[in-house]
Amino acid sequence: GKCCKTRGDVYMSPTETKKAAKLLGLSVADFKAQYVEEEEVTVTMSLDPEQIPEGETGWTVLRHKEEDGSCIFLNDEGLCNIYEARPIQCSTYPFWPRIMGSVE
Repeated sequence: GKCCKTRGDVYMSPTETKKAAKLLGLSVADFKAQYVEEEEVTVTMSLDPEQIPEGETGWTVLRHKEEDGSCIFLNDEGLCNIYEARPIQCSTYPFWPRIMGSVE
């Protein structure tokens, strides 16, 4: 879609992050290492960074493709590689208030 091809942050809740990792057959840690640009640190994570429970995650922000800034999960056919686990931000586009309120 159009949204996937423009630079902009894509936020994933902890549940969405875990769901996407599972869909790709990755641990949450491996998913974050490969696809996440930033992560909110949760209280549990901040108490003892050396003892973070398996699968613990905060809200995450996905990386972009370096060559064009598009979503890291947008494939060459223009389809989403995590469609079944895509974030609500993606599934609700273009029905966002700021877009629906414009003439375009």
